[in-house]
Amino acid sequence: MASGPKILDGISLSLEFKQLFPDVKIVWGSTHPSALPEQTISEPFIDYVVIGAGEYTMLELADHLDGRGSGPIDSIKGLVFKKDNQIIRNEPRPFIEDLDQLPDPAWHMVDVKQYWAFALNTSRGCPFKCTFCYNTRFHNGYRADLSVSKIIAQIEHLQKEYGAKSIRFFEDNFTFNRKRLREFCNGIIQRKIKFEWDCEARADLSEEEIALMAKAGCTSVGLGVETGSHRMLHFLKKGMHLPQMEKSFWLFVKYKISPRLYILHALPTETIEDFAQTHELMERLDFPPYLYMHFVPYPGTPLAEYCFNKGLVEAPKSLAEWGEFVTKAGMEMNLSDLPDEVLAELRSHFRRTYTTRRLRFAIRHRPGFLFTGVTHPIEFFKTIRDLFKSSLAYIKGEKDKESLPFNILKSPTIIWYRKHAQAVAEQVAKRTAELQREVDLLNRQLEKNSAGSEGEQEEDTLGSKDTAAV
Repeated sequence: MASGPKILDGISLSLEFKQLFPDVKIVWGSTHPSALPEQTISEPFIDYVVIGAGEYTMLELADHLDGRGSGPIDSIKGLVFKKDNQIIRNEPRPFIEDLDQLPDPAWHMVDVKQYWAFALNTSRGCPFKCTFCYNTRFHNGYRADLSVSKIIAQIEHLQKEYGAKSIRFFEDNFTFNRKRLREFCNGIIQRKIKFEWDCEARADLSEEEIALMAKAGCTSVGLGVETGSHRMLHFLKKGMHLPQMEKSFWLFVKYKISPRLYILHALPTETIEDFAQTHELMERLDFPPYLYMHFVPYPGTPLAEYCFNKGLVEAPKSLAEWGEFVTKAGMEMNLSDLPDEVLAELRSHFRRTYTTRRLRFAIRHRPGFLFTGVTHPIEFFKTIRDLFKSSLAYIKGEKDKESLPFNILKSPTIIWYRKHAQAVAEQVAKRTAELQREVDLLNRQLEKNSAGSEGEQEEDTLGSKDTAAV
């Protein structure tokens, strides 16, 4: 399974396995192969591609290769394979509606002590239509949830067998199913299960739901805000409004649930004013912890198709090209209307304020965080150590750069570009109006000349008729 930056690693491993074991069968799956199955399987080192969820497809394929299958290979739904130099794409496999039928994670096969956190995946899919997200192609609006009883059973297993004190629900939107969310929180409270948990949420929850989450042990949430520009929210088809997101944000803060925001930058059509509005939103939210993510056009997403169709960038033609493309896009590619200097300064600002933003926001809005230094000293100082290690890693190699203000909008570079962007926009508007007047004048002249030519032609015709009559 390889997608995004991991594609190149997947290619390297596949080639190595083929060299060591020539008869081994290589199977690729997950989001990228599902979006581009024909292009993926055209590689000589890939034998099969699994489209969508792979539990049953992989089981049936393994049985077939082991001689235990009950039918031909072209009966395995969701499978793409090669036969006589032809690519065969089988019938799609229906989405798994009942996730409870799947087995629990095989924790006994993992050296749990080697990992610093536990994660559970309790749902699949998302019905929303964000144009940058893989879900629109991979799940096609499908959504399924693990039952509350199944989730609680897995939590209790992790606590009993491995002493889990905190769990992250690692999925696109843990809170989408509000009925399940309320049942889950009430179940945790009633069973008096003590643990801290974190999840990804949508910033449209009610105060009652957020208060219930806090009571059930939720300590932090990730919110996909993406942008502070009304225009960009509409362009991304986010289906949310800024006041709604800001209200949910402050409700999380009120109930001592730490929100972290996901922000997309360098989006197609994003201007310096869109950029400024995003960071004005950060200012209104008192500069909370956020993750800055450079836009990458992933295959199959509507926004990637927009970029390719508009000629902003050329679509990669092979698996290896996609691996290089995604890596480069996340680091260098700028498909927006923002100057490269602005993006470079933004990255530098993010690195330099990574730790201070988090500590500042925690002290201002969750002062109880400091008391964990007494109640849970090991966890507290480990958190502080990890924050500073991350910060040092971010600013490595930037010692010679000028220090930036805490508010990026006060940077001289940003101020200059905002000022000149407005001036340039006014000049463009003025020149556009001038050109339109010139075009209108030219059209009127053409119409006048055309009318004159028709009059002359009519006179010539009448003259010819008179001559003929004589």
